[in-house]
Amino acid sequence: MGGIDLQLEKILAEGKRFVQCETPEILRKRNRARVALVEIRDLIPDIDSRSVPVTFDTLFCESLERCRMIVMGIYRLLNLLLKHDPSSQDNKSVGGPKRIVIYYPPYDYQMHPLDMVCP
Repeated sequence: MGGIDLQLEKILAEGKRFVQCETPEILRKRNRARVALVEIRDLIPDIDSRSVPVTFDTLFCESLERCRMIVMGIYRLLNLLLKHDPSSQDNKSVGGPKRIVIYYPPYDYQMHPLDMVCP
């Protein structure tokens, strides 16, 4: 048959079939947290007008207070990351709007208004 598991092949050879068993009880158990991308402006609307730069700790606390979301990381444009990285070369360019995930950055990591958030 070409299956992955020998035991599964035997069961299928006996004529048994897969049955979809999505009862209301199983569906309730599947009602769990989801991962999504949110614009930072949705969590901190006044990010552009603040006198002090918004850092990851500010983002973490305010998103928890305002939206009851725990921020796990940020989704940053790669060009922005390379532009502010002192070790990168000036002539380095990335074609197109590519993003990179920065999972749980340091608490003093500065946020950019174009960042997206992984709550």
